[in-house]
Amino acid sequence: MKYLLIIIFFLSFLGSVKSQDSTSTNQLQKAKKVNYGIIVGTHFSSFSKDNYSFGTYTIPYVSYNLTPKTSINAGFLISSNNSYFKNNSETNPYNSISGNYLYLSAKHQVNDRLIITGSMLVNTNKTYNSEINNFNKNLQNSSIGFDYKITEHLYFGTEFSFSNVNNPLNHSPFHSQSPIFTNW
Repeated sequence: MKYLLIIIFFLSFLGSVKSQDSTSTNQLQKAKKVNYGIIVGTHFSSFSKDNYSFGTYTIPYVSYNLTPKTSINAGFLISSNNSYFKNNSETNPYNSISGNYLYLSAKHQVNDRLIITGSMLVNTNKTYNSEINNFNKNLQNSSIGFDYKITEHLYFGTEFSFSNVNNPLNHSPFHSQSPIFTNW
């Protein structure tokens, strides 16, 4: 469940970034080589009446258009996320999944219908101590996505994301809160 929450968080982040595109912004980006801005947002997820997550994020970014069809984005994600999981014995029911992340992404338009995207996200907060991932202080995520234009205003997209978070389904004595295994 915790692994699913992390994946949903990153997918919602990437989906939120993509949802900010508009025709006038795209025309402006074609005219300028370097663009910059800030994205702010919130999210709410509910898995049942007793399990939910709420968060906010701020993303200052810089975008550079290499060619009319290829762009690179870099930015800093500042997130504050709180969750409540009533029947979860692995974590405190009230848990914070907050942090500061650097990200780098690229987008390439292969043809009029297909766009390929890729991104890397790296945790910059070395004191990150979420109980969901308390043994990994170097959280990283990478993804690759594909957007296919069906009609003028309808796209089908998919994205594959890879993270180095702990698997909450793999219960191991080496991943306990024991002081013996603090460096594992």
